[in-house]
Formats: sequence, structure tokens, C-alpha cells
Amino acid sequence: MVIRPSQYLNRMDIYVRCDIDAGYQISLLEAAACGIPIVTTDPGVGKELCDAGGGIYVECKEGNWEPKVLEELAERIKQAVLELKINPKYRKSKGEKGRKFIEENYVWDKWIPAWREFFRAGLRKAKNV
Repeated sequence: MVIRPSQYLNRMDIYVRCDIDAGYQISLLEAAACGIPIVTTDPGVGKELCDAGGGIYVECKEGNWEPKVLEELAERIKQAVLELKINPKYRKSKGEKGRKFIEENYVWDKWIPAWREFFRAGLRKAKNV
């Protein structure tokens, strides 16, 4: 049996992805695509999603592992989760906005032409070498 990420994501009320040494977080895009509001510390795609209304961005200092800093960060994350938990309309609105962001920016129809051109340009360059 194949288990798809959406089978888990669609059972969630809130998706929390918080780390202090983040790279590109595809899981945030997957959660948003399922209409799940996010709480994140990711300054890249996570902040983009939150700026579009898809969740709550919790700023943190990347790579700072001091206990006091981590405790403060954990408290801000907890407050963000509680804010979404206690207000179902707000949570639903965030999820809908995140889904809209994905539909407008991360659908295959938008990316396939760019990838196609990327590979064609590589082939043209390889032929000229």
C-alpha cells in the first residue's frame, strides 16, 4: 500500500515546521496545497506563504542554539499555534489563503514551460561546446 503525504496532511488542523537551520521546505508547500495553515520559522518559502496569508511566520535567529533563545522561540511558536487553534474561522481562512498561494505560484502548468526552456537551453549549449 502506498501512503501519500496528503493522507496525513488532510487530517491535520495546523502544520508546524520550525527549525533554526532551514533549507527549502517542500513540506510547507505540500501542507498549504492541502489547505492546512502553517506555523513556521522558515525565512524562505515559509515566510512567502505566511506573507500571502497562509499561516503565521515566527522569526528566529538562524543557528542560534542558546537555551534562552530557544525557550523564547518555543513560546512564540506555542502562541501562534494557540491563535490558530482557538479560532476555527481564522484557521480556515489561513488554510484557504495558503491553498490559493500554491494554486497561483506552484502549479505544474506554470513550471513546465520554465523547465522545458531550461533543458532546451542546456541542450543548445551542449551542442555548441
